[in-house]
Amino acid sequence: MLIGDWDISEAGARQWTVSFSSCDISSNSEWIEGSPIPVLFRNTTSFKTLTIKLMLNGSSREEILLARSDILARLLDPCKLTLDHYSHYFYGIMTKHSAPSELSMQRFHTLTFEFDCYEYSDEQTVSMSGVTQTEVINSGNILTPLVLEITPQEDLDTLEIQGVCRKLSITSGPLEEQRNTRTVTPILAADGTEILGTTDDAEETPILASDISWENDLPVIFTGLKAGVTITISGENGLISASDSDEIPEVELWELPTLMSGSNVIYVNSTAVDIVLRYCPRYM
Repeated sequence: MLIGDWDISEAGARQWTVSFSSCDISSNSEWIEGSPIPVLFRNTTSFKTLTIKLMLNGSSREEILLARSDILARLLDPCKLTLDHYSHYFYGIMTKHSAPSELSMQRFHTLTFEFDCYEYSDEQTVSMSGVTQTEVINSGNILTPLVLEITPQEDLDTLEIQGVCRKLSITSGPLEEQRNTRTVTPILAADGTEILGTTDDAEETPILASDISWENDLPVIFTGLKAGVTITISGENGLISASDSDEIPEVELWELPTLMSGSNVIYVNSTAVDIVLRYCPRYM
């Protein structure tokens, strides 16, 4: 097990057991007395809690207690945990730890602590160059923060990106209903046979296409971009920066960029720009 890049085996410790929970949720839904139907709102997620037990070995009681102290000191700051036999990572903060359990006072102790965190997997990178749209498949199952890196190939008065911020209704059905969609209308030949489309009634289908409807999207708008200057918007830490200046660039956005679980269609209104999207899928 690693705390950051530090292996707990250096303190004579090893991972013994881990108890997992899913993310905490909060709900404002209620059934008002006298109402025939409830008022239902989308839940919001919070920390997940890990309960971790470590086994500490040493040649003396003093050595074991010092090792325990070293481990707890490294958990005072927010940190990344890499657990044995798990491919995902956990980032958060220790919230509680137990008193020493000295099963054999001179040989080994156990240390139990609770860790409030979020779960994520390896960083994924998607690049866009010379195209106006692409599809990003997010393997996570909850909203995932996104880092945008925008590098214009020429000076641009304005640049607009869609598909990274969205207007999610708090009372509607599944998130899939609010993905970017297009309306497919059938085209009929002279003999009445269908050339393109589906049925006589238009239907909405999540698809990568030029006639996407962005009614649920909140665009990110950049102003006064300079050729070769990279603008970075981090959904992870909220920082907006430019590679050639300490000044905040002119950006209009409604929320920090994120990806939904599954398919995400990303659109930009110019091909004269290189875009890199970085994200670590998040899990419930």
